[in-house]
Formats: sequence, C-alpha cells, structure tokens
Amino acid sequence: MALVVVSRELPIGGLEVLTAAGHQLTWVGRGGAAPERAALLEAVGRAEGLVTLLTDRVDTELLEAAPALRAVGNVAVGYDNIDVPAATGRGVG
Repeated sequence: MALVVVSRELPIGGLEVLTAAGHQLTWVGRGGAAPERAALLEAVGRAEGLVTLLTDRVDTELLEAAPALRAVGNVAVGYDNIDVPAATGRGVG
C-alpha cells in the first residue's frame, strides 16, 4: 500500500482505482482551491505517488521534499507544471 498525495478534490471517478488497489490517499487542498505550497511540500514527505493539477508546480523543490516519490499523475492537458528533466533524474515517472 502506497501513500498517494492528492493536491485537491477531483471530479468523481478520478481516484477510485487507487483506493480500490488499497493505496492510502492524503488530501492537501479541499474544494477547487489550490493548496498552499507549504502544505503541499509538507504532505509529500512520505508520498510514493502524487496527483496534481496544472497549477501545482512539480519542481526541484517539491522533488527534494519527496524522497520516496515514484510517480506523478497530472490531471491536466499537458504537463507544463512538471519539471520533467528533474523528475526523470530522480527516477520519478
């Protein structure tokens, strides 16, 4: 069972696969508001997975705060919010 951090509430049906597989979900933001950056950085400390939206930056700072992170799921069209070279360099897919 992996800890997966979710940056905020998502449309119905988005996370049932993760919960059905037994993963523990931790919500940072509630409703449609973006989470505070400090709260997101704190939450990812033990996370193996992260589900973000386009406004959530996945950059070197976040990756350094998440040493166990292995995967990022981005609920968006595109991935401009993810520093792909930094993530790839840390083995995050």
